[in-house]
Amino acid sequence: KHVGYRVSVAAHIEECRPLSEFSGCSLVVLRQTNQSENEATIGRLRFAGVTCPLLLLTSQTHPSAWSHSHACRPDDYLLEPFSRNELLSRIELQVLRHGTGDDSRFDRSLTLDPSRSANTEDPGNLELIQEQDLPMRLGRYTLHSILGTGGMGRVYRATLHGAAGFEKPIALKMISYRGEHHAGAQELVNEARIGGLLKHPNVIDIYDFGEIQDQFFIAMELVQGESLRNILRREGAMRIPLAMEIACQLCSGVSYAHGFEQKGRALGIIHRDIKPSNILISRTGLVKLMDFGLVKAAHLTHHDPQKQMVGTPAFMSPEQIAGDALDQRSDIFAIGLVIATMLLGRNIFRGSTTVRTMRRIANAEETLKETGALEELDRRVAGLGGVLAGCLATHPDQRYRNAQVLEQELLRLRRNYLLDGGLRTWLDNSRIEATPAHNTSDDHSTIIHVSQLSPPEHDSSNARTRHDLFHLNESVLQSVES
Repeated sequence: KHVGYRVSVAAHIEECRPLSEFSGCSLVVLRQTNQSENEATIGRLRFAGVTCPLLLLTSQTHPSAWSHSHACRPDDYLLEPFSRNELLSRIELQVLRHGTGDDSRFDRSLTLDPSRSANTEDPGNLELIQEQDLPMRLGRYTLHSILGTGGMGRVYRATLHGAAGFEKPIALKMISYRGEHHAGAQELVNEARIGGLLKHPNVIDIYDFGEIQDQFFIAMELVQGESLRNILRREGAMRIPLAMEIACQLCSGVSYAHGFEQKGRALGIIHRDIKPSNILISRTGLVKLMDFGLVKAAHLTHHDPQKQMVGTPAFMSPEQIAGDALDQRSDIFAIGLVIATMLLGRNIFRGSTTVRTMRRIANAEETLKETGALEELDRRVAGLGGVLAGCLATHPDQRYRNAQVLEQELLRLRRNYLLDGGLRTWLDNSRIEATPAHNTSDDHSTIIHVSQLSPPEHDSSNARTRHDLFHLNESVLQSVES
């Protein structure tokens, strides 16, 4: 119906069926899963005088496994899993390429055995892709390798194909869940809508947003380098010039996002998930902020009327933990915490459990006094303790009003700690390999509807904060850890 022809489909060619029946077909679609079986079947068809195009549906063979000089090869491939539209497009391509041979318009057709048909409605198909299945073509994209797998889906190293042989290396991010109303789908939509607008050296570039087999994907800039999280795990506390360079570039990207306007109207973008695993260090010497999935922006993102706790617990601001209304000063808190983590080699608020970490953040100033972290930072970089006090204050009113002001303060301090040769030279001299940096994080983002959390019957062991955080049921907070 799609292309105006009836298509002859052979899901399984049995020995007892006369292969001469296929000689009158204009196209035969085969579905096989074993390479030796593929070759044998195609060979038998050719030997029987079937000269029409053969389209092979397969899950175990990719085009590079076939030699173009091989006598028994299909005319085209379609790798499972695939969408119905992709199958129809391939059929149409073969029709245009080879013609029908006569005016029969595929009058002769064979029955497709439903028991052997590809299950294109299975939502787990794309999740079953393994390294051995790659490379794999999906629409305009070829997937080459799996860069990372997380709770929401996968990121692939891929190539975007265009007209006249155009190719561009990219990272392709796909979520595991279907349906535009699913939280994961909504996050990807947010990331695409906001990321597609932002163009800045310190913000990862978004090229495309679409859907393959009812699963959303984002095509984004492929960053060769490493995530800040991995560098911290390997290096521990960073050298001062290195940490200051990364901090200034990070502030530059956040400042641009915070001040972004569309049609003369400020969007009020809040990232809400700034953390080391969302900061990539490129081998070109640029710091790249990524993952705008939890971003909040006026008029562009979906707003849930319920009170929410959104973000990664270890890098949330006190008001995020409380589920209070946020503004851009929440991101200032996260930036300050990232800077402190780089210079000290540890998250100063991290406790033995996620709940204890959240308690320490909710009482940020008290925690800073107990640990002496600001004094320690000031000993490392004169004046930095006071700057970070303006980031890590419990009350947003006591923080820097925006990232641009913070960036100016950091640039002033950096004058005494310039990084020789810049980030690019440091990367060249380090042990970092030129590999894609789009790994997945084990510091998972969290969304909890605070209105669903009931207060405990009695809690005499902990003083209440201004956010009344510990009205929240401890058992529910424990669920954040799991």
